[in-house]
Amino acid sequence: MCTAVRFVDKDGNLFWGRNLDWNEGYGQFPVIMPKGFKVTQAFGEPYESKHAAVGMSIEYEGYPLFFNCGNDAGLAVGGLNFPGYAQFEKALLMARPM
Repeated sequence: MCTAVRFVDKDGNLFWGRNLDWNEGYGQFPVIMPKGFKVTQAFGEPYESKHAAVGMSIEYEGYPLFFNCGNDAGLAVGGLNFPGYAQFEKALLMARPM
């Protein structure tokens, strides 16, 4: 199970961190992806990234696949793993006005 923490200090600075609670490695390593990096897609044309990013990643065909990362716009994301403890909720059916 993975754990994450996020807080803001008295000056408004955001701090975010997490651990990787895995018994084995996947070949992950720190990666810095510069602004303007050519992002390839399975469908569609490649495009240049609008933001620089840094995080833990594996590499596939020259492209970083981030476990967690943050970018220069302040967005931070993490792929947390809760096997047996987390699940997707079933969609609620809501009546729609006619």
